[in-house]
Amino acid sequence: MRFVGNLRMFAVAVSTWTMIGFIALFLFAIYVALSVGWPRLGVSLRAAFRKAAKRDLRRYSPKRTIFLFGPDEDHAACRLQRRLLKPALAALIREDVAVIEAYGAEPPRRNGVVMRWLDADVLRHGYDVADGFKVVYVNDRGRVAYASDAPVVGADLVKRAGLDGSAFAPPRQARRSPTLHRLRSA
Repeated sequence: MRFVGNLRMFAVAVSTWTMIGFIALFLFAIYVALSVGWPRLGVSLRAAFRKAAKRDLRRYSPKRTIFLFGPDEDHAACRLQRRLLKPALAALIREDVAVIEAYGAEPPRRNGVVMRWLDADVLRHGYDVADGFKVVYVNDRGRVAYASDAPVVGADLVKRAGLDGSAFAPPRQARRSPTLHRLRSA
């Protein structure tokens, strides 16, 4: 019985060292391939990663951005604020204003796209947001133009931020065309 137990321990030890050996051999093969065999591959991979990182950083700017901070996505104030912002989407798009949502520990989303490289806690600290809900608008100069601890109606947010609010003007009544009237009645 003792011999079988020792044999099992020996088999586990051999398989562990074999696995470690294969991993080391694989890593060494990758090192050789990148440094000796395919130097252009290593250079192109590094260049691609650098280019992607620069592109993401260039695309990010806190200017002209509405930040929505909340404990989680299903928080009542967060849901209400998203609902209140829907009518203002046309004005926000026209004014080229981005919306960044940062909920809890999840990575922030800019206009619905996840920004994995941006830390939500850093954003919270930068805009002095505790664990609760907050709406912050950052203007063209990168300064906080408006901040609120309660949900804000989209038209009020656009007006207080100093954006063009013509999207919220009541639609003017167009004069009915007599030709279209005749065509509809036929």
